Amino acid sequence: NGFDVLEPSMIHIGSFFTFFIRLFTLVCIWQCRMFVDNDIVRKGFLVTIFFAVFFGFWEFLSKMSGYIIPFPSSILYNCPNSGIVIGELYTGANQALGERMRMSSLCSEASYFGVFLSASFWSCFSMQNNRLKFIYLPLILLAVVCTLSGAGIIALGFGGFVYLMFGKKDYSFFLKIIVIIV
Repeated sequence: NGFDVLEPSMIHIGSFFTFFIRLFTLVCIWQCRMFVDNDIVRKGFLVTIFFAVFFGFWEFLSKMSGYIIPFPSSILYNCPNSGIVIGELYTGANQALGERMRMSSLCSEASYFGVFLSASFWSCFSMQNNRLKFIYLPLILLAVVCTLSGAGIIALGFGGFVYLMFGKKDYSFFLKIIVIIV
């Protein structure tokens, strides 16, 4: 009926390893919850942003070069409807040709990546005593633009509004709830 055939592929192996890494991470966090401090969480967050932006720009350069620069989408993507495939248009999220030029990094769709980057931007912006944020902030903004995501731009604006309204006052609990929702 026009659906994809269910067969083993590199995508399934990548999905298994992604699931295993996430499960292993949760077990480690649970086992070490008494020893985890804010500095460890902050460093882990920055490393996550670095890898997401790195793979995002790698994917984007691959698309913009006409796939001359190879990108291992068959290994990295968990969802067969995401990312790039040479000479083939997927249905669903990548149905339009314009979708092929959007940066989605390791997310299933460019809008998800745009919203993740917007939340990451305001989280980095609010970090104190971190010199790396002045490198991260322009890269994250450029990546948000490369996603061509309306949701990412709206989330960036909404995050700025929330930060201006609640970030300077003693609404830290309320701000955390809004950041989690966004």
